[in-house]
Amino acid sequence: MRTRVTTFALALLLAVAASPAGAQNREHQQLTADIRMLEEQLSRVLLANNQLAEQLKATNKRLDDLYDSNVKQFANQKVLIDQAVATLGNLREKLQDGDLRVQQLSQEMTPIRDGIQKLTSVVNTLVALLQPPSTSPAPEVAGTPGPAQPGGTGPLAPVTIGPSAGGIYTQAFNDYQKGQYESAIEGFREVIRTYPDAPDAAEAQFEIGQSLYQQGKFKDAIQEYQKLLTAYAKTSARLSEAHLMQGLCYSALGQKAQAQQKYETVIKQFPNTIEALQASQKLDAMGVKH
Repeated sequence: MRTRVTTFALALLLAVAASPAGAQNREHQQLTADIRMLEEQLSRVLLANNQLAEQLKATNKRLDDLYDSNVKQFANQKVLIDQAVATLGNLREKLQDGDLRVQQLSQEMTPIRDGIQKLTSVVNTLVALLQPPSTSPAPEVAGTPGPAQPGGTGPLAPVTIGPSAGGIYTQAFNDYQKGQYESAIEGFREVIRTYPDAPDAAEAQFEIGQSLYQQGKFKDAIQEYQKLLTAYAKTSARLSEAHLMQGLCYSALGQKAQAQQKYETVIKQFPNTIEALQASQKLDAMGVKH
């Protein structure tokens, strides 16, 4: 474009070359002014073009970043879906296996229960036979001590069979599902108190934290999840969930630093899990690179 302007300027100069000197001078000045104006316009056009190119470059970068972010999110969602499908498949297999075992145990439990009831009846019969004989106390005369009681022991209590850990846990979990969280917590604590070494005890400890979380008692929930992480670190399968739930509690309390630490713990200690992917998404939402 600059070449065209120069050519046009030369043509104008040649055109006015045959003019009288005064007129030629005026036309030369006018031509010089026009050329200068065209050059200024050309400079502005070039500057605007450069600015537009920079804006287009920045826009393309933003689009590329947005595309990369969407690709990452879609990839994370696909991983989450794949893991969820795999987990559901495993749970389905375990459920089927569990159903088979329950059926087998149900068949075995009937004679076991009958045997326990018979044994309980025999023990209670023996307890009744071992009761001390009932004797009517002789009337006391003023100033005379009464007869001494033999043995110094009271009657024996009958034998009773208490509920199992699974039975207490099931009742407490039913209360949890109904939203009766206080009653559920009481039942879960009874499982831990009565059967501290049973597999249901770790589950009960986790569900105490869940019950408190559902009530918005985030500080108390954090402490209960920590009890699980401390007391059942080698036996519980809910450790990754406990760390993640602590992070959610800290987020709800506005304690971002503690929440970030918990999410990073989940990613580091429990990679390739659904909880790790959820923790990664939480860090992304917080704008934290990881």
